[in-house]
Amino acid sequence: MLNIGIACLQHTPLKKNDRQLDVPPHALTHGFMNKKSISATQSELTADRRDAAWRAAFKPHAYLLGTHTRPSSITIFGISGGAKRWLKIPLDLEQPPVTFATQALGFVRQTPVVPFFGPTTGFVINYTPDRGVRFDLEGNPVECLPCAYFPGDVTLTLGNRKMAADKFARITGLRRTDDA
Repeated sequence: MLNIGIACLQHTPLKKNDRQLDVPPHALTHGFMNKKSISATQSELTADRRDAAWRAAFKPHAYLLGTHTRPSSITIFGISGGAKRWLKIPLDLEQPPVTFATQALGFVRQTPVVPFFGPTTGFVINYTPDRGVRFDLEGNPVECLPCAYFPGDVTLTLGNRKMAADKFARITGLRRTDDA
């Protein structure tokens, strides 16, 4: 529950045009808190629903890692496909999870440089929403992650409208709709 502004509303005389308002402070505090509480609860529910949907749809996946943590040209990286195109390592999910590291290592050996991120330093496999493992270039596990690794998305702002970079690229014809 949010407690913003309660002390101020309870002890400060409320005035409008130098006249005292005839509204008890606890009525304003109660209304203020209810509005904020409802808003916070709705945000929490929305976040919980998004998380539940993400968890339900989760499939193991892997990403390349380079020497840089940010792309050298973030705009071009975003509109040309972002992490899905440049960092994602294809895995055969029909195979058991113990084969994922070997599959990813084969891909890494064919990718000495990660476009926009420099020389390849390793890879990450997200086995579950709550478990990822970072590997070095030899396929040795280096770190167990407390949650799935996600390199992030690029969002463009045009005026006051936000749009995913890949959506912008499709709308403007910079990428075909059938590109994965």
